[in-house]
Amino acid sequence: MAELFDIIGKAALRISTQYTHSLTSTYSTLQFDQKTVERGGLTSNLTTNSILIDTTGAYEIVICIDADYANNQEMLMMIHVNGIAYSALASSQQGRGTGKPMNFSWTSTTNLTAGDIVDVRIASEATSYDAEIRRLMYSIKRDH
Repeated sequence: MAELFDIIGKAALRISTQYTHSLTSTYSTLQFDQKTVERGGLTSNLTTNSILIDTTGAYEIVICIDADYANNQEMLMMIHVNGIAYSALASSQQGRGTGKPMNFSWTSTTNLTAGDIVDVRIASEATSYDAEIRRLMYSIKRDH
């Protein structure tokens, strides 16, 4: 019964207005302008666009991007932990063409260590291009 009243650690970031993100073959951090949740010891930072992990354990990470970019361009997305790519394999989504936004969602349960700083970065597979980021949400929740 006491578990019902435990504060589950969660932090979330989002954007309130769309912006243009220039993609190259080098990963760049997604930019956020609002904190929506901060509880249970997890903290988010709008300067570094990251979330700080307070307790070692399993965490659910959710990222949702609604973006508009050129047809046949490939957007790659990967979380970075302490500035290092978390995986050798990025998630990817192909553009549908200007004026045809796509939704890109990613959810994973990941083991993280107290003190880890986690951010989300995107890149292009080959050619540089601009993407209009219309909606963007990123959250990390401690998994019980």
